[in-house]
Amino acid sequence: MVNADETGWREDGTNGYLWSFSTPGIRYFVYRQSRSGQVAKEVLGEDFEGVVVSDFYSGYGVLLSRHQRCWAHMCRDLAKLADEHASDDAVRNWVEDVVAVYKRAKRFHSDDAQVRLKRRELFEEELLRRMRGLI
Repeated sequence: MVNADETGWREDGTNGYLWSFSTPGIRYFVYRQSRSGQVAKEVLGEDFEGVVVSDFYSGYGVLLSRHQRCWAHMCRDLAKLADEHASDDAVRNWVEDVVAVYKRAKRFHSDDAQVRLKRRELFEEELLRRMRGLI
């Protein structure tokens, strides 16, 4: 698992991007003038088999590995959606339901790995059903 992010960085009067790739034990930073997803591919390699945790920037889509999107970004986007449709109860309720699943999952704790795995699967199933509007 690697957390990936990029941010604008101006160096010697030239615009570019500082890219960050972090694991629990390693922090790797690289500066490039490009924000292209090719930078992520360059750093992690074409055969990276881990999970990439990132925001919703499409540049990470070039990586063929599994992806986990950042919940902080997701919740921010959902709040914006609810604000933009403040008069639509269906949208607001759907947003509240999706965020509620996230909050319950975040509060959940167990020292038992099997219990955590099973609960994760249940949270994921519920979230997918809610995202598809099936419940």
